Amino acid sequence: YYEMLGAPLTEYESLKQIPVTCVEDTFVADTALCEIRRMRLAVLGDFTVYGILFLPHERAEDAPFVISQHGGAGTPEVCSDFFGDNNYNHQTMRLLQRGAVVFAPGLLLWNVEIFGDRYDRNRIDSDLKQVSSSITALEVFAIMRCIDYFVTQPYCNPDRIGMVGLSYGGFFTTLTTAAD
Repeated sequence: YYEMLGAPLTEYESLKQIPVTCVEDTFVADTALCEIRRMRLAVLGDFTVYGILFLPHERAEDAPFVISQHGGAGTPEVCSDFFGDNNYNHQTMRLLQRGAVVFAPGLLLWNVEIFGDRYDRNRIDSDLKQVSSSITALEVFAIMRCIDYFVTQPYCNPDRIGMVGLSYGGFFTTLTTAAD
């Protein structure tokens, strides 16, 4: 499976020995439901993953830890209701209401017309395929490395980790759970 998707998944076992570091952890807000933090994790050398961590104020000691994955044209903010109603049906908020600790990572899928920072996903994927990789392998690897980081944190129960996603987020949920 790792070979089919490509590097860096093919090197996951050796690379997971290198600790993931948190290079940015910024307090955003304290709501009635949770504390919200923006984070950036170095998952492969200088390659970082941005995401939003939601820590419910009231959670059981064995609360689940859930990755809430946005889909195409989305962002962690969109799937977490920062921009009002959308097609995510309150995905992140429903997890929080059930007491889950939630991390919403960002993937290279946002709508550049709305959020800026132009990128060419197809070109990046094509370039990665020239070196036995793919954008999918890199993003699945990045999510797995985020999980590697969070299992070392006191608010993450390593026996109760899940992932949900809509559309492209569902695609990455299926691929990540198969890989992990």
